[in-house]
Amino acid sequence: MPKAEIPFTQEETAVNKKQFLSPDGKFKVEYSSDWMAMDKDSVSNMSQETLKEGATTLFFAQKTKIKEMAFAFLLIQELSLEKETTFDEILVKMQDDLKTKGGEMRVVKWEVKNNIALLEAGYKKQGSVDFYSEEKLFLFEKKIYLVGIFSLENDWGKFKAEADEILNSAQLI
Repeated sequence: MPKAEIPFTQEETAVNKKQFLSPDGKFKVEYSSDWMAMDKDSVSNMSQETLKEGATTLFFAQKTKIKEMAFAFLLIQELSLEKETTFDEILVKMQDDLKTKGGEMRVVKWEVKNNIALLEAGYKKQGSVDFYSEEKLFLFEKKIYLVGIFSLENDWGKFKAEADEILNSAQLI
């Protein structure tokens, strides 16, 4: 029987940049065109540990690296705040929300500078796969814009450089 071959992979094709702009026009993120946009409602199929309680999903995409059999998700969310809140209070709330769902967040890196926070974390829940992420949170008036890249923890190294590039492109306008 002849061996099936894939004529090309995403890594070998020309990749252009795309841009996400929030509905209010206040936040933008650039990402490569080989991320496949998904229906925002399909984010509910993602591990619930990675979703932020009370947040609205603005954009959801998936990338698959066929050769490495690895995948990652790009998630952009908006969270409206009822009152003045610090980033540290938000992190504690995220951790508490995960505990109530039976999950756990292992904070690897947490940096806050002015109105921007950078989070690197591992997510786990008994009976589920472990995820890893880099996330950037932007505080603007009474909103938080969050952009995060998530993958299986074992696959994180395959996406780290691109995650950094995407997060560095994210900005308030």
